[in-house]
Amino acid sequence: MPDFDTKPALNTLISQSEIANRVDALAASIAKDTSGSPTILVALLKGSVVFLSDLMRRLHAHGVSPIIDFLIVSSYKDAQESSGSIEIVSDIKSSVEGKTVVLIDDIIDTGRTMLEVKERLEAKQADKVLTVALLDKPSRRKVDISPDYYGFTIDDVFVVGYGLDFAGEYRCLPYIATIDN
Repeated sequence: MPDFDTKPALNTLISQSEIANRVDALAASIAKDTSGSPTILVALLKGSVVFLSDLMRRLHAHGVSPIIDFLIVSSYKDAQESSGSIEIVSDIKSSVEGKTVVLIDDIIDTGRTMLEVKERLEAKQADKVLTVALLDKPSRRKVDISPDYYGFTIDDVFVVGYGLDFAGEYRCLPYIATIDN
């Protein structure tokens, strides 16, 4: 765990330009796969807010103008590992019935959050629920889910930046970094 009495060193894992290029490629794929269907982006907050912002702008550039909604869930608290259970802090306000939902998260780690939220959206009669994560960490998976779209596969390291935080810090970094302990 980082010692906040001294600023820990950050090591860039994925650069800002790599992220921008990959987000555009993801938007092109999602636009192709959702073409012609009413689409709603559901972002898991707080971590995915930066990814959502860039992705929705790139989707618009590729001809898609989706509805945007948010779900606030909590599973990490202030720890570096998921607690194993999620709490829905704030649910979506939009109806997903008959729509294609693109469920957006910053990272898929154990997969529990993504799977549980996906099942909740399917139960609300979404026509289709597609999952997208900027980062995929398959080595940590505890449930059977793989994202339909993902930006980068990473090893089992704790990362910050581009919306990902540690105890509320580092979300504003324009790149993904690891923290030296």
